[in-house]
Amino acid sequence: MNRTAAAIGFVAVLLVALITVLVIDGGDDPVAAPTTTAPPTSSAPQSTTSPTTTTTPPTTTAPPADREAEIEEIMTFVELRMWQAVEAGDIELLGTLLGDPFNYEPLAEAAESADSHFVARPSARNFRLALDEVLVDRDDCLAARVTEDPTEFLAEGSVETVILVLWPSPDIDWRIGSVLGGGTPTSEWLQVCDLTNRNWSP
Repeated sequence: MNRTAAAIGFVAVLLVALITVLVIDGGDDPVAAPTTTAPPTSSAPQSTTSPTTTTTPPTTTAPPADREAEIEEIMTFVELRMWQAVEAGDIELLGTLLGDPFNYEPLAEAAESADSHFVARPSARNFRLALDEVLVDRDDCLAARVTEDPTEFLAEGSVETVILVLWPSPDIDWRIGSVLGGGTPTSEWLQVCDLTNRNWSP
């Protein structure tokens, strides 16, 4: 009986000792740092080729400023030739240059007495034409409002703003369809531009 009680008491002591050890050891364990999971990295290879771009081919159309300069040059050349034909009394050339009898007749009369109308020979140095506004720019017609200054060679010349209408000509590149007042309504100079019968000659 005494041995049984002693054995039970010894087991109880061992249990208490074991519990004490477990409690003490558990309190001293360091706290483990939380593990962090790195975000998954993509295994797809990175492209080193830059994206392709579509390039619009450059246009070959001349900028408006360049075209205006070209029209001004054409009109200056044609008008200067007309004045030179009048000063030289060249009626034949004048008839080739002009396609309008209303413009031709007074200039032909002036050509017959050029000495009384001209104080100098018309040239690129003393004739000025400035393009004010392009009205029509077509293969079959050029029309523009221009300001002309023939005062250096015409005895009674004056600076005038007119509407100059040109038609293409196989013989001289461009022919004067008409020279109209600067305030001429659109319907009138456009009719000149749209004429299909352009075969007038003196």
